[in-house]
Amino acid sequence: MYDLDDFPEEPDTSVTSAVPATTAVQAGPSSSAGHPHNRDLKERCGMWALSDRKDIKYDSIFMIHRDIHFEVVRKQFRSMRPGKEVDAAVITAYSLVLNNQPIQRFQSDVYRLPPSALIFAPIIYSGHWWMYVLDKEKKTFFVVDSKCKDAPSGDRTRINKFAGNMIDQLLVYAGYHSLLTKGTRSKPPQISWFPRYQQIHEQPNAYDCGTFVMKWMEVLDPTKLDAHSRYPIEDWSTEDLQRFRNDIIWKIILSPQNLHIQKAIQGAIETTIHKPSAALRSPHVQVNTDELKKLP
Repeated sequence: MYDLDDFPEEPDTSVTSAVPATTAVQAGPSSSAGHPHNRDLKERCGMWALSDRKDIKYDSIFMIHRDIHFEVVRKQFRSMRPGKEVDAAVITAYSLVLNNQPIQRFQSDVYRLPPSALIFAPIIYSGHWWMYVLDKEKKTFFVVDSKCKDAPSGDRTRINKFAGNMIDQLLVYAGYHSLLTKGTRSKPPQISWFPRYQQIHEQPNAYDCGTFVMKWMEVLDPTKLDAHSRYPIEDWSTEDLQRFRNDIIWKIILSPQNLHIQKAIQGAIETTIHKPSAALRSPHVQVNTDELKKLP
């Protein structure tokens, strides 16, 4: 996963992967077996992860260590609060969690290489997230973007070429033949087809593009991608997207792959959930400053 704000004119051949590419493996037994992941624990876990105490903002609360070492600190998780742009570290963590879940979809259909050659590649450029989807067998290369329906600028055309080359390197690394055309002295090798922009519903705000990408990795069915028609999925409101954020937090934190899972469970158990007053729970009343002062 890359931040392409300063991406090169030509691909850097030293980079071999456009997405986390660990092979899906059978996850071990959850270390939280004694604490069922009920709704109360999940809610407490979210509050624990988003704690705003200054003295623990660099506290590591997610860490995975197999072929790579990767961790996320509490300050980065705070980007999952309402109205915030999601930190790239959180999206990377969710990619790693999905890529290693013992679920058929992620073992045989999405990330595993080989035998499947279907790749989701999240990209960020100029503060905006979108995703490439490549089906090697069908030779289809889609752009799924919650803002753009076609290439809006010369930069995006260059990024499409860059991403295509990076994904091709990933395929070669996984043992597949290169999809690049043969180059000449005057023309470098390039992907032999252009990405098609999938028609999909737009984000309802200016900051949830990263949430869209994480949810797409979880639910998108590549067999339904079609550049000539809208993808059959319901529109997501800002409230829906915040629910997705809340769920993604505990899915990452309570993942059996998280080496800090026992720490997270203990912290969640000790977290007190402050319930809002009846007025705050009701969507039919206006809340004034006096009401807000009553909150803990």
